[in-house]
Amino acid sequence: IQANEALLFLNEGKNNTSVDTFFMNLKSLSQMKIKNLRKENCLTCEGKVEIIQDDLEIDVSALHTMDAVLVDVRETDDLSAYQHSPKPVVVYCHRGIKSKRLVQEKRLEGYTKLYSLKGGACSL
Repeated sequence: IQANEALLFLNEGKNNTSVDTFFMNLKSLSQMKIKNLRKENCLTCEGKVEIIQDDLEIDVSALHTMDAVLVDVRETDDLSAYQHSPKPVVVYCHRGIKSKRLVQEKRLEGYTKLYSLKGGACSL
């Protein structure tokens, strides 16, 4: 049933559970539908949800599509010059291990738009 509902949603943009939630008790084989409640002025309930990916790493293919500052951190850990950069800052090392650890540390210090290049310089 779940697979069928997923296919309906993918093919038609809606399914039987868009308005109601379907519950099935497999022990008693009973079933019921419960109307989905929607809050007024709720963007999520209206389906207007933006998924924000907040990963530490950026793939090299994503790097080509974004306007970012690329910083080699193989020799230094000092990123103070980039802390308030209006552009995202992508750091890289040889294989991406040191740069990922550095991003984890710096995010805790307030660097919000700092990413590590997945695979490091080897991926370039």
